[in-house]
Amino acid sequence: MTRPSGPSSARTALFIYLSMLLAVALALVTSVALQAARVFPPGASGPVFDVMPLAVATAAVVVFITVRRRLPERRPGQSEDEWWRANLPVALTLWATAEGAALVGAVFHLVTGSPTALAATALGLALLAFSTPTTLANR
Repeated sequence: MTRPSGPSSARTALFIYLSMLLAVALALVTSVALQAARVFPPGASGPVFDVMPLAVATAAVVVFITVRRRLPERRPGQSEDEWWRANLPVALTLWATAEGAALVGAVFHLVTGSPTALAATALGLALLAFSTPTTLANR
């Protein structure tokens, strides 16, 4: 019995990755725009609110590096689709970690207006940029 054909695992990975990237971009643009327009009254501030997003981003980097090491290289003769079928859950964990750090930074920026929070968002975006589906499957 043959399996029904559907979207390839590589295309599914690309769709998920781009969706996560778009979510972070929208959160960042919204945060910056609302903060610049002063839609919200000044929120909480202080050293804790400057350190917290960076602590989350630092933890995300540690998890990211640990999870990235679990991704094997593609074997010679292995198709990209076969590699994605075997490794998509690990890649999702990797991307979710980076997206989480970026979203935490965007939310903290929205609430506090802290540029430090934007640094956490930038770090999360950088992690996503260094883990594109093409990069992961062809390394």
